[in-house]
Amino acid sequence: MDIEHNEYQDTNPYTVEQPQGEKPAGFWIRLAASLLDGAILGIPITVVLFIMGVLFSASLTEINEEDLIAVLTVFFLTLMYVALFIVSLLYYMVLPMYWNGYTLGKKIVGIRIARMDGKKITFSTMLLRYVVGMLIVDQVALGGLVSAIMVGATEEKRSLHDLIAETKVVYDK
Repeated sequence: MDIEHNEYQDTNPYTVEQPQGEKPAGFWIRLAASLLDGAILGIPITVVLFIMGVLFSASLTEINEEDLIAVLTVFFLTLMYVALFIVSLLYYMVLPMYWNGYTLGKKIVGIRIARMDGKKITFSTMLLRYVVGMLIVDQVALGGLVSAIMVGATEEKRSLHDLIAETKVVYDK
């Protein structure tokens, strides 16, 4: 018996069949990985910035000129944000490219980033995921809320940055 295919069936472009053995990671496990990543990055960075701030403020106690203090403060803050951006960029973009989709937090909880087509994660994939996920979705409360709902409530468990970058987060095999 031949079954006819309805051309209008399964026309949702966001519905993708999961390869066998790749179970999508849901909201809570992804949140746990994110919190671990935040602690892994945040604690050492905070300690280094605290030490730099103490050393910087100690060196300013000998200087009385307000303009010099203002310039040095702006320089220090700029240097701090550039350093944070570079460390974050390396951690969230480069590490998953070379470590099969893992960050330290994801590895600890047993999930990883994967491309929808099953190919190796590339720089362009991670750049798009990072820019959309970290700089747009996470900075806009509504975008973050929509992404959280998508991960928690949909069968595919993909957030906005996953959809745009054509990635998914799955459990280890």
